[in-house]
Amino acid sequence: MSVQFGALANAAETYSCSADRSAGFNWSGGEWIPTAFPADEQLLVKPNGLKDGMLQYQVFRMGDQTPYLDDCSQLIYQGTPLARIACGGMAKGILIDTKRLRYQEIYGIGYLDAFDSEQHSPSITIGRCKVIAPQ
Repeated sequence: MSVQFGALANAAETYSCSADRSAGFNWSGGEWIPTAFPADEQLLVKPNGLKDGMLQYQVFRMGDQTPYLDDCSQLIYQGTPLARIACGGMAKGILIDTKRLRYQEIYGIGYLDAFDSEQHSPSITIGRCKVIAPQ
């Protein structure tokens, strides 16, 4: 790790994020019904070092000690972190825009997998973040 990348990792910011809106679909009566969900999610996004030339982060639900998502990366291009932190995968994931301080979370289990049941509800949650402090 170069001194430059080490300095970037040490200066990485911590974010507090709060949901504004959440919507998706519930399985009910043999069909998918559009549904609004409570937008009460509170997340803490914390730096977690450097790996493969990318800043790493973990996402915690507020108050939890175990990460909700721990595979988050922020690409670095020509010594500057890009504006997006990407977490998770196709089943569930979060994109965080560090310039606009917004996030978008997707829960994708249910519909595409043909898990037509009340157990899974595909959804999207949007919200805003604020910088708490550098690490």
